[in-house]
Amino acid sequence: MGIIIIIIFIILDVDIIRMKESVSAIVVMPSFGFVTLIENLSDNSVIIKCKLSGLPAGKKLGMHIHQWGDIRDCLSTGPHYNPHHKHHGGPHDIIKHPGDLGNLKIKSDGSCNQRIKITGLKLSGKYSVIGRALVIHDGEDDLGKGGTELSLTTGNSGKRLTCGVIGLSSQQ
Repeated sequence: MGIIIIIIFIILDVDIIRMKESVSAIVVMPSFGFVTLIENLSDNSVIIKCKLSGLPAGKKLGMHIHQWGDIRDCLSTGPHYNPHHKHHGGPHDIIKHPGDLGNLKIKSDGSCNQRIKITGLKLSGKYSVIGRALVIHDGEDDLGKGGTELSLTTGNSGKRLTCGVIGLSSQQ
């Protein structure tokens, strides 16, 4: 009798996981605001929503996911997260790192309320970016089209302006 009950609970738990349609994460960017990420499990996409302020006015700034969630000084986040060993690209390119998120378009008042939808980024499973760092750079990302070796690894986006750890969120 006890074995049958345990099996029923295991089956119910698996069904509850299957019913979940999305996974949410949040990144607090110290002094600038926050970024939310929502993975839609049914269409393999992630929606990224930025609510930022105090950034360099009127610029485009590269945004990427880096290897480590160690944000002591943003340099400690390591290189771009690149588990498939691909060249750097734009968020909608076929050849790219999972964390190639393109450029933020900063308004004249230094704010950014941008929404980006991409594929290839995971908040769950083997290639999840939970616990890694989101980094905003101080320059525009050339999306791997700059014609240099650095372009193919970083997009020539400049120094690291701010960073935060990608953490699971209770919000959907």
